[in-house]
Amino acid sequence: MSCGPGKVAAHKNVDTVGKDGASLGKLYEVVKKAQHQTPGSLTEQQVQEICGVIENIPLEDLGLDAALGQAIAYGTAGAARELRFRMRTRGGRGTVTYLDIHDDPTMTIGIFQLPPGSRMPLHDHPGMTVFSRLLYGTLHVRAYDWVNPPPECGGVASSPASSDCSSSSNSSSSTCTSEPGLGGIGGNIQPTRLVTDRVLTAPADTMVLFPQSGGNIHAFTAISPCAILDVLTPPYGNKNCTYYREVFPPQWMDAQGQPALVPSEDVANWVAWQQASRQQQQQQQDCSTAAPGLDDQQQQQQQAAAADRGFAQQHYSNAAGGFGVEGRDDIIVGLEVWKEPSDFHVARGLYTGQRVMRYS
Repeated sequence: MSCGPGKVAAHKNVDTVGKDGASLGKLYEVVKKAQHQTPGSLTEQQVQEICGVIENIPLEDLGLDAALGQAIAYGTAGAARELRFRMRTRGGRGTVTYLDIHDDPTMTIGIFQLPPGSRMPLHDHPGMTVFSRLLYGTLHVRAYDWVNPPPECGGVASSPASSDCSSSSNSSSSTCTSEPGLGGIGGNIQPTRLVTDRVLTAPADTMVLFPQSGGNIHAFTAISPCAILDVLTPPYGNKNCTYYREVFPPQWMDAQGQPALVPSEDVANWVAWQQASRQQQQQQQDCSTAAPGLDDQQQQQQQAAAADRGFAQQHYSNAAGGFGVEGRDDIIVGLEVWKEPSDFHVARGLYTGQRVMRYS
């Protein structure tokens, strides 16, 4: 999602089009204040405040037609089938448009516009917190977190697959180190937990990802024309954005002992199998428990513990149909560092909405 700005030419502030507006100015001030108070780590209250400001920005302030917010969705049940049909019959690939709103060393604010069937391939956000609001349309979201996240970044170190996502800011780059690969294979294959795999239709709650949680590695696929307002803090700066592709877990190997590459729908089948297996195991445990009352108490304790340790994932990243913290633990998929997809194109569009006052 957030790799687009580095793929298009930067421009000076004097070339921007638009007008200063209160809603964007408030967003800027809230994010700036939060980063000043707790640099590198936002509190629950700060996250809630930023989400509230983002969700109250009218589409008109962003230069978009409010009627787009009422776009007809295909619906969750038939969305995947419709999308696969589009890709087979029309190629399913289109140019993503990026509208630059604001960029400085503290944050990047912009809008991605996706035509039907286009995608933002799997990519990471090293050391970043990202707020994403679906402004209009229907979008499929798949997101992962590392089982063993590298320090500070939650991603794999720079590699041939990394793409320079630098913008006009001067943020320093960060260094990440990868953990051993899946099943001792080594290389760039890493185990991840599935955080989100769902279809969203606007209006929807703002999605939030964090440096090592909340689905830091994600991919978007547009089921209908859609747009996403992105707020990244800190921005990519001079850091790299790394792309990935999905592989089966280590027990699914080819004849040469390498993880078998699979299309997205097969990964979804594997995820569904893991869910069914986990549910069956849970049912067996419930049937064999001698003290049902104790189960209730344990469940309450687990829920309380989950609330204490993971407000972000529960309240934001997994809202409206995502996987819960407990349900996510057994959904494992391998990710391999991969080159930037050749069919992924981002073009800079002309932003005509409100702007944050910029003095640089």
